Amino acid sequence: MTIFPKNNRGFTLIEVLVVCVIIAISLGAIFSLYVTHVKSFYTQDTTLEMEQNLRTAMETTTRSLKNAGMMIPLNASPSVSPLSAGVQSTYSSSVTINSASSDGVYACITQSKSVGGAYSVYSTSVDGVSNFSAGDRLRLINPMMGTPVFATYTTLFVYSGKTPSGTTMYMVPNPPSSTFAAGTAVSAGNMYAKAAYPSSTGQYDSVEFYLSSGGSCPASQTCLFRNTNGTVDVIASYMSSLRFSYIYTDGTEDTNPGGSPLKVRAVRVTMSGSAATANGTKTKQFTSLVMMRNIR
Repeated sequence: MTIFPKNNRGFTLIEVLVVCVIIAISLGAIFSLYVTHVKSFYTQDTTLEMEQNLRTAMETTTRSLKNAGMMIPLNASPSVSPLSAGVQSTYSSSVTINSASSDGVYACITQSKSVGGAYSVYSTSVDGVSNFSAGDRLRLINPMMGTPVFATYTTLFVYSGKTPSGTTMYMVPNPPSSTFAAGTAVSAGNMYAKAAYPSSTGQYDSVEFYLSSGGSCPASQTCLFRNTNGTVDVIASYMSSLRFSYIYTDGTEDTNPGGSPLKVRAVRVTMSGSAATANGTKTKQFTSLVMMRNIR
């Protein structure tokens, strides 16, 4: 005779439903926490990227502003201002910066030299060549007179067959097939200025900063653009506004120094960024005051 236990029943339907509800609630809570963390992660990541873009934009703009007017002669004809209006003839939301070297790279000749005959490669002793590379374009300037050493602002090339080293700079004329004229001479104190490429054979580089969209800027974004001698690059995305104001030697501040750009002592740069996130639009603003090195 087989004896069955009295308590051999399975789970009731109500018990199964209660367990399912408990599991569903637990999984829902876990999933909700997961979604919250994912949103927070992407929000922080996007916000951090926006801030990094703003820092890059501010650093690039202020570095160029510090070089405004460097090595541009006072007696240039037509006259050249260290600062001029940017796109749409405005100083307040865009600006053009003029200098002999948009990168701020210079070298001083340390030994005078004169050669009697014509030659295709010209070597000079300078105070350092670490910031120059073979193929660079250079301007040769007499800083005391504010004039080119040669007859015109012919852009020279660093000799592509021999990289500058130690204290020696090797030069070829532009175009490279030509030769330096007999009697060409440089003096100690003359300066080499690294020109932007492509560059004209003129006396300065022109760098323009402005906000725009399209082109290489990501879709649905506004970017900081830099136009160097006609070559346009995207510097930073996630931009929303760019403002310049100008402080004169008497301490007054203006957003349009068109009548007296040579009296500008400092430039206040204010730029903002914005980024759309799952938690709404995040914004950030940076401000920097740049003292003009080459006030006249």
